Amino acid sequence: MTKHEFLRNSLFSYLLIVAYCLAALFVDDAKADEQSQQWQMEVGAAQLAIDTAWRDHDIQTMVLPYFNARKGNWRIGPKYGLVQYAFLQGAEFEASMGLSLRDETYDSSLIFSDELSDDEVFTDYKDGKGELTFRTQLQYKQLFVRLAQDISNHSDGLTFLARYNLPIYGQGLGLQLSADLGFYWQDKKYTQYLYGIANGNIAPEFGRYEYQPSAALNPFTSLNLTYVFNEQWSVFTSLRYEQLDSTIKKSPLVGETAKQQFAATINYRF
Repeated sequence: MTKHEFLRNSLFSYLLIVAYCLAALFVDDAKADEQSQQWQMEVGAAQLAIDTAWRDHDIQTMVLPYFNARKGNWRIGPKYGLVQYAFLQGAEFEASMGLSLRDETYDSSLIFSDELSDDEVFTDYKDGKGELTFRTQLQYKQLFVRLAQDISNHSDGLTFLARYNLPIYGQGLGLQLSADLGFYWQDKKYTQYLYGIANGNIAPEFGRYEYQPSAALNPFTSLNLTYVFNEQWSVFTSLRYEQLDSTIKKSPLVGETAKQQFAATINYRF
């Protein structure tokens, strides 16, 4: 069974887990004040185009539906990783922790595509697996930071992301334009898990020489365009550019100097 088949077969189980969590939250909050404990939900679809760093890897495209929900201190859905609990929150401040999936490997389970590179460097290459991470994050006005640690005993890696959102045009209904500036730090264990070559993956005949990268710091920027029709409907597009650290670019598995991603979503809130 491939990673993609495993993920698809796991989606039903994940939906059952989400349904159970929603039911549990409903029971726990039944006696809470209804005004402050109303469900806030959103559904939609996202079109993604991802240009990865891997050598001779085609741009990956996919269309995915999504569902997010929040009630009180709880957040559930891909927007929040898997599940998050806000232990501190205010008008312009929120701190939360929870669980999330992380998979930036060559044959990522989070990219629903079996189109892989034809470059010989990946001949008989065995990449890593996706990970379950414990994630903590903080949002203060336009500043967002996130720390994620593997808890599935795969890479044991730690990552840290910081992003500042700069509003450029518009607010409320209608057209909105903004830009993000930030960086994505990955510790040595994580970069070696993704881009390193060791043990059974060493194959000089295919260009896979032993390589052990160090920790990496990738700066990134994105341009975001949103159109809000009303309180329920909105569309969002974003183009992100992430410059790769030199320790990543030197890996025999990598053929690009940057990663790029385009996203377009349509969203309905209720």
